This record gives sequence, structure tokens and C-alpha cells, in this order.
Amino acid sequence: QRATEKFGAALKLDPRNASIHFLNALSYHLLGEQGYEENLSLAETGYMVTLSFDSSNYWASYLLGHIYFKWNRYRQAQDAFAYALLLEDQNVEFMKGLLKSSYYAQDLDTALSTLQEIIKTGPLDPDTVRAASLVHSAAANSEKADEYFDQYAVMLEIKSETDFAAKNDVFLDFVDFIGKIALQ
Repeated sequence: QRATEKFGAALKLDPRNASIHFLNALSYHLLGEQGYEENLSLAETGYMVTLSFDSSNYWASYLLGHIYFKWNRYRQAQDAFAYALLLEDQNVEFMKGLLKSSYYAQDLDTALSTLQEIIKTGPLDPDTVRAASLVHSAAANSEKADEYFDQYAVMLEIKSETDFAAKNDVFLDFVDFIGKIALQ
């Protein structure tokens, strides 16, 4: 709360400063993630203003993607993550955002091609393996979906699909994952 007040005061002194707009937006975003969701629309505006003054601020675009994803505006999230990737094309977290927003936007071609780019970067984390299973399943590639599902189960040290379902009843819920990334 105090941060938003300080950044607001700084913006009065320098209203065209993209960095201050970004930090102000980030402070509203963090407040929104802490339960004060009305602040997310202020964060959205702040990130958009940041990008209007500094179109190279990939963090503003990336975090804007998280807000759109949270609001179930998956096509807009896709656009925001894709823009961040245009500026920082090797960032795996940006790729993961594009992967998941593409899956939810039912754009399987983009999801599959993004997944291939993520795979090239090295070992996959459990959340990406889970996403890979879902994307391949949605694309009717059951062999690959099963392969990733089994890999995910092993990563979680779960021996059977029954145990897997019991321990992971939020299999389709990526929103928590995205929320965690926004706070990192």
C-alpha cells in the first residue's frame, strides 16, 4: 500500500517515466495477488502505460499476460506472453506463459510449437510436463500424452494413476501455478 503511494507521488514529478509506471503497476499487481483484486485493473493500466512509454519492457508484457490469464482472457494473455517473447526469446518462463495461455485459448498449434521450444531448453519441470500431457491429449496424441503423464507421475514419486489422482485433484488448474510465477 505504501509503495503505491510513493510511486504515485513519484509519477506526479515525472509522469512519463516508464520505470516508475512499471513499479507502480507491479505494486498494484502484488496487492491484487494478495486478495485485493480490484487493484489488478490498476496494474493492467500501469503495465499498458509502461509499454506505451517503453515498448521494450518485456516484464510489463509478461506480467500483463498473467493478469489476463487470471481473468480468463486467454487470447490477450497469449498476445502479452508472445510480445514478451519477441523481446526476450530465450526466456523459458515467458514460453510457459504462452504455452498455457495457448492451451486455454484452444490454440493447439501455438501450444505445441511453444512446447517444442521449451523442450529444446533442457530438462522439464513437473508443471511443464503436466502441461505437455494436457496439450498432447487435447491434440489427440494419446501416446505422447501418456508418456508425459507417466513422466509427471514419476516426477511426483507416485506409483499408480489412482494415487496420482488422489494426490493431485487440481490436475487441470494452472491458475495457482501462474499466480506463483507472478510473485517470483
